[in-house]
Amino acid sequence: MSRLIDRQPFLSLCLVSRQTLNPARQALYRDPFCSIYPYEFNWRRANSLLTSLEANDKTLGQLVQGIYPVTQYLKALINDDKERNETVRCTMRWFEQLLKACPHLRQVELSFKTVNDFENLLEALSLGLSWPKDGVLAGPSSLRTVVFSRLFYDDEEDGEIDADGHEHPELSISDRFNTADIFNALGRTSITSLDEVEYHNVGFVHSGYPANEPQFPFPVKSLRIHSHSYTLATSIPLLPRNHSALEHFGFSGEPPLDSSEIQALPNLLGTTLRSLFLRLSRADQFYLSEYTLRSDAPPLPLETFRLFPHLTSLSLVGTHGPSPRFLELLATASPLITHLSFLCSRWVSDTDPQSFRPEVIFPEVQILSSLSKFKHLKDIYLGTLPTTKHNKYKGLKSSLEAEGIKGEGEYECCIRRNG
Repeated sequence: MSRLIDRQPFLSLCLVSRQTLNPARQALYRDPFCSIYPYEFNWRRANSLLTSLEANDKTLGQLVQGIYPVTQYLKALINDDKERNETVRCTMRWFEQLLKACPHLRQVELSFKTVNDFENLLEALSLGLSWPKDGVLAGPSSLRTVVFSRLFYDDEEDGEIDADGHEHPELSISDRFNTADIFNALGRTSITSLDEVEYHNVGFVHSGYPANEPQFPFPVKSLRIHSHSYTLATSIPLLPRNHSALEHFGFSGEPPLDSSEIQALPNLLGTTLRSLFLRLSRADQFYLSEYTLRSDAPPLPLETFRLFPHLTSLSLVGTHGPSPRFLELLATASPLITHLSFLCSRWVSDTDPQSFRPEVIFPEVQILSSLSKFKHLKDIYLGTLPTTKHNKYKGLKSSLEAEGIKGEGEYECCIRRNG
C-alpha cells in the first residue's frame, strides 16, 4: 500500500524539541493506519491504538483527520479470533469507540454489516439525528468524505462465479441493504453536503421509491461507484438528488444493456462535470480479425458527450467507439479537455464500421488532425489499437509529442494467429 509511511523519523522528531513535537504528532496521527499493514493488525495493536487516541481527553484523537481505508483492518480483527459472531460484535464496538475518539474527522470509511451497525456508526461520529439527544442538537459536521463499504467475512468473499469465471462477492449476500434505510438515516444527521462519496461493492437493493431516480440526500462534489454486478441503470438511486454541485463522477461496473444508459447521464449528473470516468467492460484478448466485433459495451452515443462543456478529463475504459468523429465532437463541445483516455477501448471507423482494415479503423493522419484541434490537451491514452506489431504506430506517438501531447496506447494489442 503506497499510502504507508515510515513512523520512525516522526517518532524521532517528537523527541527533538517542543517545536517539532506538535508537527510530528500531527503527521503521525493524521491517519492512524498510515504506518500499519492490514496483515500486521491484531487486537493487541487495536487496543493500544484506541488507548492512545482516548488518553488525556483525546489529545491525539483530535489530530486524526482520516480513517480510510478501514475494512481490511476490521477484517484482520475478525479473523484474529475463532469465535466469529462474538468477534464481529467486538470489532464493531471497537470501531465505534475509535470514531468517538476522533472528533475532527474529515474523511471516513463506513464499513458495516447491518443497517443497525450503520446507525451506530453515525451516532459514534456525533452526527446526531434531527431530534435532540440528551437535550443537545448536533453541531455542524466536519466530515467531507464518506466511503461506504460492506464488511465481508473471508468465506463470504468467495461469492458467486459468473459465466466468465469472475467472482462477485456481493452477489452471495442475501440480506442486501435497502437504500431507503441507509439514506433515511443519513438524512437525519447534521450533514448538509459532502465533497466526496464512494461506494465499494455495497450490496444495495432499492425499494420504497422509484429505482430510476437519484436518492442520495446531499449535494456532492465527487462521486465514485465501484461494483462487481451493478450497471449504470441499477446504480441510479446512489446518485445525489441535487446534482448542482457535482463536478467529478466515476463508475466502474457491469456493461450497460444498451446505449440508453449512457444517454441518460446528462440528465442524471447535470452538465457541470469537470471529470468523467466510465469503465463499462473488462479487458479481453482477441484476434485482430475480431477487432471490429462489438465488445461487451454498447457503441458510444456520441451526441451525449456534446452536453459536458466543462470537462477537463474524460476516461472511457472498455468502450466501443472512439473515432475521428468523436474526437472532432469533443474538441468543439469540451474545449477545456486536458486529459483523454480510452484504455482497453476499440476504435471504430466513421465511414465503414464493419471494416477489418487497420488503416480504415484507425486513420492516423485524420486522428492526428483531430487531436491538433484540442487547445489544451496534454495527454491521451489511445486504447487498444488494431495491430499485432509493437512499432506500427511509433510515428504517431512522435507526431503527438511534436504537438506537445503525450500519447500512449496498447500498441501491440491483438493476438497473432499461428500460421
